[in-house]
This record gives sequence, structure tokens and C-alpha cells, in this order.
Amino acid sequence: MSLYKLEKVNPNSFEHIELLYKLLINKKNNISHKSVPYFEEHISFVRSHPYRYWYLININHKVTGSIYFGKDNSVGINLFEPKVETYKDIIEIIKEKHKPLAPIKSIRNKNFVMNVSIDNKILKEALKE
Repeated sequence: MSLYKLEKVNPNSFEHIELLYKLLINKKNNISHKSVPYFEEHISFVRSHPYRYWYLININHKVTGSIYFGKDNSVGINLFEPKVETYKDIIEIIKEKHKPLAPIKSIRNKNFVMNVSIDNKILKEALKE
């Protein structure tokens, strides 16, 4: 039995919005923005349903991160305490539970893709393994 549980992000749950914001401000390697948005901007972003799937990652009933699947087959993983083994476990869950959308030439890859910051050595190591 897996220690991990994926819980769909509820965009109307203030608790979920707060947890996602804490993950965002805790993030050490950013690709998508240079500065942390204001909390009000974050609320609007979460409520806009920007992803195909978006989950909180629970390990032993404790939220330890989030994962999203974009409509372009991109995948993002954000953990409070990044570890190679945790990333590897989450990547396996991704492969088991979800399939990429069909490719669209010049728009969407046939595989899942991840943008990884050059500074994110832990995630790069997990992907390599």
C-alpha cells in the first residue's frame, strides 16, 4: 500500500489555496515567475482552473507537495522538502495513474515533459535515475 495519496486541488478550499501558496513561497527554483505573486493574485490563479489535473501530495496524511498536469502535457512537481526518492516515487505515480494527451504537431508533445530549473539538482538527479 502506497504511503502517497493524491488529493484533487479544490479551488474553493481556502485550506488548499493556503497550502499551495506556502509551497509557492517555499520554492527555491522558479521557472515561471521572478517574484512571488501577492496572495490575492494567487487566489485568482488557483480559482482559474489553469491545469488539466492538479493535486496535493499527501504522505501519511500530511501535505508534502503538489503536482500539476498542463494541457500541453507538461508536469510540475513542487515539494516542501525535495528529496530524490520522493521525486522518484511521485514520477512513478504519474506514470501509473495518468497518460499524456494525444500529440498535436508543433503544439503538444506525445510524452509528458517537465521544465526543470538548471539549479534544481535534486529533481534532475531523480529524473536521471
